[in-house]
Amino acid sequence: MKNNVVVLIAGLFLSLSVFADSVEERIKPVGSLILKADTAKPVKVVKDSAAVKPVEVVAEKKEETVAPTVAVASADTAPATPNKTGKQIHDTICFVCHVLTAEAIKAPKTHSNEWDKRMAAGIDALVQSSIKGKGAMPPNAGNPDLSPADLKAAIEFMVSKQ
Repeated sequence: MKNNVVVLIAGLFLSLSVFADSVEERIKPVGSLILKADTAKPVKVVKDSAAVKPVEVVAEKKEETVAPTVAVASADTAPATPNKTGKQIHDTICFVCHVLTAEAIKAPKTHSNEWDKRMAAGIDALVQSSIKGKGAMPPNAGNPDLSPADLKAAIEFMVSKQ
């Protein structure tokens, strides 16, 4: 009987150890963020859909480098598609907050009169507040790849009364 208890306890510890290892694998970070880069060396952001690698500092290929400020490696960061219309930007990025959850987060609904008082300051002021972020909206509408022209096109679409 005593041997059965010892075997049972040993088996329990072994299974907990295997379970803990699988948890560690599932919750490991998928990317890294460098808040302060060495300004003497250019920074290359490495993106890999299979496995995210940390940001590498390279000096040999100048055409593939960017000036270091904040570099992020992320599997789900996609480059912006040039020449998107305001409707396309709205339908892929702005829709969630300005249609689905607008009332909950106090965001003006797309194509509503709620934009009228905001438009009193002018379209450029709205673009600047979308660049800086306002209320629940993160800077650049949560997408660093959007240019001010992209943001302006999306705002012009949302304020229109279609």
